[in-house]
Amino acid sequence: MKKLTKKAARVMDAITEGLERPGDHRKIDNTPGIMAVCIEVIEECGGNLHISVAHYGEQAGDLMRDPEMIFLKVAGDYYPYYFRNDYVGVEQYSVEFERDEVGRVKMMVRPKMQADHAAFANTWMVNIQEQQTAAGGWSHERAFPNQAAYIGFVRQGRFSRADQDLCYLDGHHGAPDGAARHPGGFRNGTTRNGKGRA
Repeated sequence: MKKLTKKAARVMDAITEGLERPGDHRKIDNTPGIMAVCIEVIEECGGNLHISVAHYGEQAGDLMRDPEMIFLKVAGDYYPYYFRNDYVGVEQYSVEFERDEVGRVKMMVRPKMQADHAAFANTWMVNIQEQQTAAGGWSHERAFPNQAAYIGFVRQGRFSRADQDLCYLDGHHGAPDGAARHPGGFRNGTTRNGKGRA
């Protein structure tokens, strides 16, 4: 799996500082006219945190993720595995999680999609840093020179089972007999306020 670069990880460290348990959250809104950044720890598993980072817009009275990404934090590193953009109707899991019969957490990984998520997140973290530290900050057009390129990224399809790799959080690879996929990871019953509960 691809983790964030050191530069992007430093941004994640800064925006998640002090957020250590499920439900911990903050909203960062330092620059007028720029969408706030909403961060929340949505799950903890074996000492590893699942962290949501999102921009929210509004359309016809509904909150719209633009985008939301979820990161798995393991030993200080961040691995993005979820992408959602409501404006273009895209939701992608590049990693899915499940417990096996002995309670270990196994991960079904779509390597190419997960690498794409990491590449996007590396750019987005720099974007967030610049937007939230100076007025007139960086917009996504610098990363994606035109909207067609942006939509082209988020509309990539899901990969077939042949493109998946199964591993465990302890580094073990290989699927035990009868291993099943569980779409949606560990987001069972997680409640999040789209406005970041500032």
